[in-house]
Amino acid sequence: MDTILQHRAIVNLPATELESALSAFLEPVLLHLPEKRLREVGKLAVQGVIGGQSPVVVQMARGVRHEETTIWPMAKRLYRFIWNERFSHRHLLKGLYGIAQCTVAEHRPSHLVIALDPVNFEKAYTEALIETLINRVEDPLRHLGNYRTLIEGVTYAGYEQTVTLSESKRDDILSGVWNLIQLDPGGVILIPASPRVEVTDYMEPIDESLQTIHSNYVSVKITGNRQYKVGYKVAYVTGRLAYFNQLDGDRAYLIVRNFFNHPSSVYPEEPPDVPGQRGDSIHVYNDDGCFGGFGELEVNGQTIGAETGKSSSTDPIVLWLYAGAPDTPISLEAFLADQTGKYSVIARSAATKQSPAWQKEIASLRSQ
Repeated sequence: MDTILQHRAIVNLPATELESALSAFLEPVLLHLPEKRLREVGKLAVQGVIGGQSPVVVQMARGVRHEETTIWPMAKRLYRFIWNERFSHRHLLKGLYGIAQCTVAEHRPSHLVIALDPVNFEKAYTEALIETLINRVEDPLRHLGNYRTLIEGVTYAGYEQTVTLSESKRDDILSGVWNLIQLDPGGVILIPASPRVEVTDYMEPIDESLQTIHSNYVSVKITGNRQYKVGYKVAYVTGRLAYFNQLDGDRAYLIVRNFFNHPSSVYPEEPPDVPGQRGDSIHVYNDDGCFGGFGELEVNGQTIGAETGKSSSTDPIVLWLYAGAPDTPISLEAFLADQTGKYSVIARSAATKQSPAWQKEIASLRSQ
């Protein structure tokens, strides 16, 4: 009985062709696993779900091997994969996100609707509910005395996401809001930060050609041709960061994100090879071109559950967008700290465009 499938038609499918297609399909997921052995077992696990027609481990093992004597060893391999501490569900979710990106890129739809199924929270990890409200927000510069000068020739748009996460039962699982936007390559991310900022590498270490730590901010290039992921410790950064990039022709845009950066909160994401190293509230990801070339700007909300003692959290996450000529007064320095460490300044005078920092960053972008 251990060798009998529910549908015998599966036995007659072209195994070699299916394995090749499955490997290509799973590549975005397997890339996030830290070693070849885990990537191989991950592929076998999916083959087992298809062949065994069940997510139950023993059935999965039967779906991979059709001889009774190999079922238990295969089941043990799958169990070791599931409980392996070198990666977590976050790494697998990253891969699933990559598959979704490939699918969207292939079909190029005019509109895209993303639906979040609460079952993912209730069954797989913990019992939780998530609610997101999206509202338009006014230009934060509108009350400044030189607003007319700042906004001349500039197009503005902005919205706020208010995300509420709540768990329906207490358990030992941490849950948190992970919010990202995807970036076209060619620009630079600007993160106000202490010169002592701690940077966490989640993949191959980032180098000075891509990241520069200044006296009061960090600049990170998004190229879309060299894979890296970095995190920044919550105690050294603020809740505001920006992305500056050129558009076609003589136009540029500035995206600014604003969120509640809470140093006392738990930020649980860990590098796969350094378990226990936590505390990054901001993450930056740069693709290597495998999926078309892009970047991601990621911020994290407050964590609930387990040792936090909280059962719910509400996080407002704001995005402001400005588009105009590259030398408009709303420039790279608009959202950076000054030498006194004050981070509340979001715009400066029209003379900003003449500053050395502005000229240096613009020259760097145009040389790419």
